[in-house]
Amino acid sequence: MKKLLFILMSLTLLAFAGCDDDNSSSVTPVSAQQSSMEISDVLYSAENEHLFAAVTVTASDAQGNPLPGRYVNIISTSELVTSDASNVLTDAQGTAVINLISHNIIDATITAQISDYVASETAVTVDATEVVSFSLTVSGEALAPEYSHSGAIFDVAFSVSDSQGAVEGALIDITSPSGVTTEDATGITDESGLFVTKSTTALSGYSDFDISIAGIVDPFPLSILFYGPEIGGDLSVGLSYAHMTHPRVTAMGIIPGENTITLTGTIENSVPVSPMDLDANWQLNLPIIPPEDMMFSVDGGEAALTLPVIFDDLNENEIFDEGEEYLIAAKLTGGLPVFMAPDTGESVGWMLMEELADNPVFLDWDTNHLDLDIVIYNAPVRFPVFAGSVTDTDYTSKRIAFIAVSATELENVMETPDFWTIFSNPQYSYSLLDTPVDSAGNYSGDAEDPMAVLSAAQLDEWKQEFDVGAGHMVQQLLIFPLYYQDVDGSGSFTAGDLPAGSLQPPPGAHEHISYVLNLPDDIIIFSGEQLWLHRGYNLWGSPLDYSITAMANAGANHNFTLDTDELPEMASFSFVVRDPSADDEDPPVASGVFSTLNSTTVQTESCTGCENVTTGMEFIVTQTWANTTFVDWSEPLNFGLFN
Repeated sequence: MKKLLFILMSLTLLAFAGCDDDNSSSVTPVSAQQSSMEISDVLYSAENEHLFAAVTVTASDAQGNPLPGRYVNIISTSELVTSDASNVLTDAQGTAVINLISHNIIDATITAQISDYVASETAVTVDATEVVSFSLTVSGEALAPEYSHSGAIFDVAFSVSDSQGAVEGALIDITSPSGVTTEDATGITDESGLFVTKSTTALSGYSDFDISIAGIVDPFPLSILFYGPEIGGDLSVGLSYAHMTHPRVTAMGIIPGENTITLTGTIENSVPVSPMDLDANWQLNLPIIPPEDMMFSVDGGEAALTLPVIFDDLNENEIFDEGEEYLIAAKLTGGLPVFMAPDTGESVGWMLMEELADNPVFLDWDTNHLDLDIVIYNAPVRFPVFAGSVTDTDYTSKRIAFIAVSATELENVMETPDFWTIFSNPQYSYSLLDTPVDSAGNYSGDAEDPMAVLSAAQLDEWKQEFDVGAGHMVQQLLIFPLYYQDVDGSGSFTAGDLPAGSLQPPPGAHEHISYVLNLPDDIIIFSGEQLWLHRGYNLWGSPLDYSITAMANAGANHNFTLDTDELPEMASFSFVVRDPSADDEDPPVASGVFSTLNSTTVQTESCTGCENVTTGMEFIVTQTWANTTFVDWSEPLNFGLFN
């Protein structure tokens, strides 16, 4: 009986062994090429405080048929990215889903393995890999500032978003930098992914925060811009051929004195504007609190005064550097930005002052702060177009030249009969423009920039200096306009050529051309609401003026003998008589209308105050210009023959 039982058991075991061999040989192989792996977008789970992505693996055979009941594992190249399960069986569709989880901002390469058994040597690596970026976007913006003389309070909105948008319920912790105080440093994002708190600071510019999100290992560094009040307006140029290569607008601190202005430097912020020959709009943020070197003492506290500045950002670093050329706003409507910090507890800060005055008037900020329109009259003129006409009867071989000349040497030779030979001597002169006159008597040409074509030694030796008041010295090059016959046909004025004429100014006036090499800051600031002295080429007119050497009554009229024997013919021209010791603002001694009697004498046709005139006073012809007037380069420069 025992023997029979042993035989039956042996047969049963053999039968089972045979059955196992048959099952093993019938398992369908997994195809690495037909199987697939898909990874979802990376999301942040506020509830679980981690980043995650779903990996869907589909096991398939060589014909693309799904293989249920196979084991799936996910492999990551980073140990900081883990799976929430292992050895996950595929379902009836041959699919298994496993979540990747990370607490770090990191990239990892992901692969999938499929096997018939757990820990089987038959594992097949799916023929697909994917780099997954575990990321989260954290941003911040300072909004709705409330300014005072001690600083500003901002609403700061922190935003958290993942690949699908706003993250609600994220726990956020804020570490503020030195100089910034944050009211609520911990909070939870709302349905828009925002957490809004308040920060107080006196610092302008970017401040660096560290923002921690629950479950994420490393904090997010974040730079937030804190800004002062905004000013702005329109910018236009009040003269032709203004020249700046990279113009930007900023604000310069100014400390006013009794007779002087001290410039304290610019704020750090600046904005670009359109090329100088076009109108432009500008908007600029002032500092929350001005730098200490801009502040000065006033009754009851401290103040800072600023003016918009247009500067030429030659090195394109967006800030004003020493040596870069700048322009103070020549005309500014809407007020001057001024910062007031009273000694008392009263809160002031930035305001708009109508104008500098002992009892200033302050304007409404909200109404005027973006209407600070600027008109620039003192921009450099480097490459003007000279154009006009010539009064003559024959224009054959005639040319126009504008010649820079040594002021000292010109003075030495001016009274000599052949003084014009200096204009062909390269030791003392350089032709900045030489252009032909056409058959109709017209000419036109672009002038060169003396600072680009003359050496530093020439500029220094040829320059002329003059005092424009308050000890301010201006350096300029004299430019002589010459109409000549090009005898040798060289196209330039040479020793054998014949001078024929020069500028023909309007009646009763002179015209002058020079190139200003430097200009004091005070002159730039006080240039006023009109075209005035500026760097580069200057064209200005002035009235004829003479000293009265003798006078006599001529019935109801008056005869004035003047210190000249070359009076031009003038009929019914207006005039004034001034005391040479009087201030410019003082009224004239006399005014009226006159005509020329001869080369030395004029006779009045009408006069008010002539009974008060004495010898030594100035007789000024005001028919064209009442005083020195700067002329725009778009006006024609007309020539006539020497008389």
